[in-house]
Amino acid sequence: MSENELIVGMYALVLLFLLWLPQAVQAQSPFDLRILDAMLQDAVSPLTPCLSLTLVVDGQLVYRKAFGAFEPDRPVQIASASKWYAAAVLMELVDEGKLRLDDRASQYIPNWPPDKAAITLRQLISHTSGIVADHPCLFDAGTTLAACVDRIAREPLLFTPGAKFSYGNAAFQAAARMAERATGKSWSVLFTEELVRPLDLGCTRVDGIGSVQNPLVAGGVASCAADYVKFLKMFLNEGTYQGTRLLSAPAVAEMSRDQTMGVEILHSVYEDYTALDPGLPKLRYGLGLWRERVEAQSGRPLDVSSQGAMGFSPWIDIDRHLAGVLSAQSSQDLIMPLYLELKDLIRRIVPPYQQRTVAVTNGASYRLGAVAPGEVITVFGAGIGPEEDAKLQMETQDRVGSALKGFRVLIDGKPAPLLFAGWSQISALAPFSLNGKDRATLTIERLGKNGPSVPLLVAPAVPGIFTAGSSGNGNGAIINEDGTVNSSARPARRGSIILIYATGGGMTDPPAEDGKVQAGLSALRLRPAVRIGNQPGEVLYAGGAPGLVSGVLQLNVKVSENTPAGPAVPLTLTVGEAASQPGVTVAIQ
Repeated sequence: MSENELIVGMYALVLLFLLWLPQAVQAQSPFDLRILDAMLQDAVSPLTPCLSLTLVVDGQLVYRKAFGAFEPDRPVQIASASKWYAAAVLMELVDEGKLRLDDRASQYIPNWPPDKAAITLRQLISHTSGIVADHPCLFDAGTTLAACVDRIAREPLLFTPGAKFSYGNAAFQAAARMAERATGKSWSVLFTEELVRPLDLGCTRVDGIGSVQNPLVAGGVASCAADYVKFLKMFLNEGTYQGTRLLSAPAVAEMSRDQTMGVEILHSVYEDYTALDPGLPKLRYGLGLWRERVEAQSGRPLDVSSQGAMGFSPWIDIDRHLAGVLSAQSSQDLIMPLYLELKDLIRRIVPPYQQRTVAVTNGASYRLGAVAPGEVITVFGAGIGPEEDAKLQMETQDRVGSALKGFRVLIDGKPAPLLFAGWSQISALAPFSLNGKDRATLTIERLGKNGPSVPLLVAPAVPGIFTAGSSGNGNGAIINEDGTVNSSARPARRGSIILIYATGGGMTDPPAEDGKVQAGLSALRLRPAVRIGNQPGEVLYAGGAPGLVSGVLQLNVKVSENTPAGPAVPLTLTVGEAASQPGVTVAIQ
């Protein structure tokens, strides 16, 4: 086979190496949450016989354990955690134009009394309607939702609608009845169509307490941690779950916004927990959820939750992109100290997204250090990328794109072409504009917002040889002269030509373009040298790999007749004064 045939004929095999590479080396690096085990085990008692904790960070499951006689995904009564579910169903109908938040209940419910004519859907699900907190009909399985709402409507108002906040359950029945009248469907059907089916909630039932005809909307759902985590992931992802949009981003934002408008708090479920935290009785409410922590200046929510009276406690930490479900068979009184301590500890272990630790390595050797212009780099860090792996996408026919699933890597503000993005690893191409610099800054961007950032040292060359095992050592990613992949079973002959694939060689002539698939030959500016065993190899070509993205190097090297034979002969590449990683080998016969 001729030299030119070697140059352009084997890139398809190497492309397979490179596309497999990120998946093969991706190592999940979950946060060290083992300290939670003892805390949760100690919480098990005769009054709290079983509990579980499920944690997800950026869509990735990082903790899932049960304690006591309990399975993590056992269905339980979730009590007031039902309110978050219910509010989401109602907001889906708002998104669909079937309801509006400021629609009055009197527009939909027949015989709605005049003293309650001004009550809106928004007020009903933010506890500012003045409707009584509870009513015996909520637990009457022999009646219907319509009949229950008629009975609730006859009760006197606690206060003028919109004037105060008072936590309760009965107002959610009226909100659900508005939905029934607006759509012509029962609440149980709406709950299934709008929530259960799209999220594939396998253990969630609307009639955990109550009946299908008269479900306890605000507190009667039975569910499990696995189902609720799906819901929280959807909420964290601004209304989208696994590519399916349930809620609009504005709807998610509206649910999280303070809907109480600073009115007097007449009754709060947290009013008995002042000793645990004096701020708890002052917590404000959105739509179906509590605003547990907010940014002092802006009022932006940091934590939102919807705890249940039996201890089921789901929450979202927005800055950490963290969703948690503490599932228990107990009471809120017993669970609350654990819940608060647990969340505080988790906040100390899992940093906000912007503060995540990242390590930038050579994408072939995985060595830390300086970065060269055009180098394939791999950034490692727990929770820095998307939940699901994403491989490169072509921006045009011959150029790799710089965004994957809403993530970008910016180097000195310039988007880098992306080869792979996963939860704990992102592989990119350093821009050639680094040439001549000695320092730069790498920043990961998520959905248009800056995340973790790290300073970089820049060097003219930082060579790394790709390896067949995708580990940075062992047999190199090498093609033999006969077109086979080099291995101990298929060694290269002495005197033959082998193709070695590497990165980090720096600038080429003619200059390469960021992310561009290389159509022809381009030689390294700095002098390359290859040693195989104790012998120099004759470098016939060293530069961009035709058919592959710029930054990937190909070296055509003639093996010396004096090279020692063996299944793992040491291989070293030097570009300028910089050498490749130790531990790379080639099989020679």
